[in-house]
Amino acid sequence: MKKIINLLLLMIVLPLTLFGCGQSPSPASTSQAPPLNTMSPTVILGSPTSVPTSPTPTPTTTPYHFIVASPADSGSGTLRQALIDANSGDMITFDPRVFPPENPVFIKVLSPLPVLFQGNLTIDASNAGVILDGSQAGGNWTAGIEIGSERNVIRGLQVVHFTGPGILLTPFASFNIIGGDRDTGLGPIGQGNLFGDTSDGVAIKGSDNVITGNLIGTDVSGLGSMGNRAPGVFLEENASRNIIGPDNIIAFNGSGGIEIRSIHAEANIITRNSIHDNLGQGIYYNTNEDPLVVSPPIPAIFNFDLASGTVHGTACPGCIVEIFSTSMSDGEFFEGSVTADKDGTFFF
Repeated sequence: MKKIINLLLLMIVLPLTLFGCGQSPSPASTSQAPPLNTMSPTVILGSPTSVPTSPTPTPTTTPYHFIVASPADSGSGTLRQALIDANSGDMITFDPRVFPPENPVFIKVLSPLPVLFQGNLTIDASNAGVILDGSQAGGNWTAGIEIGSERNVIRGLQVVHFTGPGILLTPFASFNIIGGDRDTGLGPIGQGNLFGDTSDGVAIKGSDNVITGNLIGTDVSGLGSMGNRAPGVFLEENASRNIIGPDNIIAFNGSGGIEIRSIHAEANIITRNSIHDNLGQGIYYNTNEDPLVVSPPIPAIFNFDLASGTVHGTACPGCIVEIFSTSMSDGEFFEGSVTADKDGTFFF
């Protein structure tokens, strides 16, 4: 009986999680109809070979290293004061004696933190234990961290209990890196960030950003639920050419995994993430606009063999097909990828 159930799961799940990217600028990513219309997400999938880059300006001042040594909301040595004082090119880290990695300390935010307008600023908590708690920050939609500039790096933070998203990338936010390798650093999630119990985990309105190695809707183990109230990630307005992945865990969120709210959010790469157990679909459109982009056909499975671990199917010619398995729903485990041949046939 168990073997039969596993077979059914694979047969049902894989059509939902075989994603392709070919010559079309806007491939499809899901075979299930989204809730508001019949469009498939504008998603390009594959393994990015490089991070989007833009010219880096020559710094006008010597970079300064701020060390946060107080968990207070404001005042000398706090994160808020460092954000107020920091200039482009500076780095903010956290004293592990005050924020021990093995016993993370809360910074209870009492009002919205300053927006990152400087650009080229690094906030790195990968060697410490830091939890930004927004339960007392107020506001109808207050973000944990709001970015309105380019080339910032955010690593190692746990951002929880805000009325708005854990992190907000405004239309002016581009070439930012959110997260990193969860195995790098002494902190509980390494260079990755955690976004939990916020309205949305990551809100993306800008372009050319990288979201990788984050826990979005889970606890620090990546297994327990700490879901956000709306989607784990959303893309809005003209958010384009962003890379979501690899290695994000997007689970237990309120309305779905990754929500695309605009057909003008184009050429975004969603790749090698673990997306499962969200209340809505894993990747989906939520827009009433008419489709403007022709998507390639959804991949189909001809046959599979669990014992040998093989899958045979068809997709658009030259498309990269990502294959996932799961014990629940959507794509929990990334199994690998393969490129369809000139006739659209793939074998993995």
